[in-house]
Amino acid sequence: MIGSYSGSIAEGLPAGQYVLSVTADQGVPWTVQITQPRGVSGVALPTTLTGQGQEVVGPVAGGASLRIQATNTTTQGGNFIVEILGSDGSLQGLPINEIGSYSGSVIANLLSGGPYYLEINSDGAWSITVSFG
Repeated sequence: MIGSYSGSIAEGLPAGQYVLSVTADQGVPWTVQITQPRGVSGVALPTTLTGQGQEVVGPVAGGASLRIQATNTTTQGGNFIVEILGSDGSLQGLPINEIGSYSGSVIANLLSGGPYYLEINSDGAWSITVSFG
């Protein structure tokens, strides 16, 4: 990434030791927060989540299917991506992958049963309502 950044990402990693490598301009402050959410119950559905840019939100409760209703206002015409991650970080679904602004609703099926995290990648503001499919 070039320039300033504020956001979050999720990685499902096996147990072990890891090294984090950060390259930043000299004298520019930075922080990194690493968390390992375990055994956290999800927020009851339906729920609405809002944000801007790249962010991981959740967990949300769920079953074998979820309805994802989303709007995204792009600032630079980039992709709007919503991934559903299991509580172990595994990719459960990719219900939305669109270029530019988006407004719509999809149902993600064949999910593991939750709770779930949503990893959103956007260059603008977004709002997502999650409900049972």
